[in-house]
Amino acid sequence: MNYLSPEAKFSYTDLFPQYISLEKALGPHNLKAFSFTSGEQLLPFKEMLNPKFQKLWASALSRSSTDNLVIEDSSEYPYLPTDKVIIIKNSQGEIPVFFSYRDVATTDSRGLYLHICLVDKKYQGMGLMRALTKYVIDEAPSTLRSGYLLPSFVGSGIPPKRNSSLPSESSRSGYFAKGDKTKPGFISLMTQNEHMVQTLRPFCPPGSLYPIDGKPPEEILAIANNLIPHESNFDKNTFVWKRVYSNGSPLYGDRMERHSNHPEIRNYFEKNINFQDGDAVLIVGKLK
Repeated sequence: MNYLSPEAKFSYTDLFPQYISLEKALGPHNLKAFSFTSGEQLLPFKEMLNPKFQKLWASALSRSSTDNLVIEDSSEYPYLPTDKVIIIKNSQGEIPVFFSYRDVATTDSRGLYLHICLVDKKYQGMGLMRALTKYVIDEAPSTLRSGYLLPSFVGSGIPPKRNSSLPSESSRSGYFAKGDKTKPGFISLMTQNEHMVQTLRPFCPPGSLYPIDGKPPEEILAIANNLIPHESNFDKNTFVWKRVYSNGSPLYGDRMERHSNHPEIRNYFEKNINFQDGDAVLIVGKLK
């Protein structure tokens, strides 16, 4: 069967992904997760996947399916060659969850950068982001064992547009040695969603989720310096990147803040983030 034709019946198994067993999180909801070592693996199926991704982007970001941001981002970010990708499908063949990340390295440490984490509104509050985050943390040592080329972000820059917080794919470092079973030392993401910060809390020891838990120490600042371009409007004291999303407006179309029930997270955002101006915070947490 020609799976490139619009009439073809789409089958996830034909993408040759790795099936992820997350039965505790996914089983009760009749969901299945599939992982891909690169977004490029999805390119041959882009014509069929685009409507599914567009529907997800619209729901997760509370925007219209015809919104320019939704159309542009959903047709670009799932297919990035430098991102690893996890998609979750339901029994109807829809994609209610998209999750992309990459291994990152600085001079002295290695970790994970979570790039796109989107959940359809109907599936929010089920703990799916936490389950996927745990999975990629646990899987990181096997990535290092494979000799995967880890990028260095020095001088690359994160493009300040829309919901992108992805560094340039052209800036890359050398290989870590095969056989290296070291677990990642940190996890990071750029967000204006308090719930995403809350998702990282269980994986970071008390006092080690920055800048929520206090002023970032030098080692955390060094990681931020590698993730953020020097010419950006980034405050190294608060880790806030001013007006980074949607040309100075909220990423979410309903313009409503996503409040956490963790007081320290809520207090930080209330004090430092201007949600309506598109501000976002870089979170860097030490892993247990």
